[in-house]
Amino acid sequence: MISPHFEILTFTNTRSTNINRYIHNSQTTTSMLELTKKILRGVSFDAQLFQKELMKAKKWITDAEEIKRFHEWCTVEFGSLYPVIIKKAFAQVTTN
Repeated sequence: MISPHFEILTFTNTRSTNINRYIHNSQTTTSMLELTKKILRGVSFDAQLFQKELMKAKKWITDAEEIKRFHEWCTVEFGSLYPVIIKKAFAQVTTN
């Protein structure tokens, strides 16, 4: 028979693991977003590379609020340089 103390420890560990997994996923998303921003800045000299990286980025961003923030960031950072590419990329996101 398993003692109640062992069950509580198991529950705590499971809960802790789930919380750690959530934190890790949040950090991964943030890290990926920051990496994407860095990549977009790095390829902004070439319209085709910029468009390619922007399209790749929008594939892995699934949260609507995060897409909105990312769209705003792209507009502020690159709106004067690539307005058509940004408009096209995010129009596809909003119509899906």
